Amino acid sequence: GDAQNARGDSPPDVWHLWLLSGWGHLYSVNLLDGKYTWRKVTKAAGTPPSPRDKLSCWVHNYRLIYFGGYGHKRLREISNSRSFIVDEASWVEEVFWGWNNEVHVFDSRANKWSEPSTRGLAPAPRAAHSSATVGNKGYVCGGRVVETRRSDIHCLDLDSWTWTEIIPTSAVPVGRSWHTLTAVSDSALFLFGGLSVNCEPLSDGWIFNIQTREWKELNHQHKNKP
Repeated sequence: GDAQNARGDSPPDVWHLWLLSGWGHLYSVNLLDGKYTWRKVTKAAGTPPSPRDKLSCWVHNYRLIYFGGYGHKRLREISNSRSFIVDEASWVEEVFWGWNNEVHVFDSRANKWSEPSTRGLAPAPRAAHSSATVGNKGYVCGGRVVETRRSDIHCLDLDSWTWTEIIPTSAVPVGRSWHTLTAVSDSALFLFGGLSVNCEPLSDGWIFNIQTREWKELNHQHKNKP
């Protein structure tokens, strides 16, 4: 028959794996060409994130959207105390380590870095948090700042760059870091494990209903529970 014109959005580059190093270098590998050759992204416009680790990433519309993390900045780079909390135990001369709540975006089609100006009340700086994407919304949950472990949950509109804090209508999981957050439907997120404020490993699982803003702990009876 005759060829038909396709409608709608083209699928994203799901056949590429991207890696952002702790020093801000970005690499990608094609998972379908059979060569599996890493390629360093060079000549990208804009400014990449400062060195950091324990950050998270959302993927939306060919963009890699990074949030937060723990890293270092020089004194002249610390322009806003609300976006960077200094780790008082880790600084040398004019180099300060700490937690941030910055948003950095890499557009894989334009080969360009940007740091959008967000609106609304941004989450506190943090690292070792978790994130998940549902549609054009990026969710971030928990994480560490200084000696505390958080249990809050926030949403960033990935088109308008507007932050919204989500206030749960139920009991919430204990604060934690190094946990996972996975979108399991258009209205539910699954949280699992992590480390408590006492650095004790956790193996509990929770479902967060995005519409009702309710957390519900899963009762796992099987002996093979992680």
